[in-house]
Amino acid sequence: MAKVLVPTDFSSNSLNAARYAVHLYGAEGNEFIVLNSFMMPRGAASTMWSIDDLLAKESKEGVDGFIARMREEPELAPALLSAAIEHGDLPNVVDRFANDAEPPALV
Repeated sequence: MAKVLVPTDFSSNSLNAARYAVHLYGAEGNEFIVLNSFMMPRGAASTMWSIDDLLAKESKEGVDGFIARMREEPELAPALLSAAIEHGDLPNVVDRFANDAEPPALV
């Protein structure tokens, strides 16, 4: 069983990449981890509040909606899909996933 990391920005291009990942690895017996990373843009030193909680909530809602869009497509519906929402810039988040005991493949 392969674990395949599918980063998304919720765009139609990332949906095409998810389709490609499922076609490449096959829906049966593989896990597809739909990943969105978020990070608050750097602000001035006078910024006293954080919007990380709001960004996390929006990221979760976006990933859930993206997975729902994937499940609407007959060829993607049988795939085992899970969501991952991570704080940080995408390269560092992918590195964290790659250093796990069972790192997912990256598409």
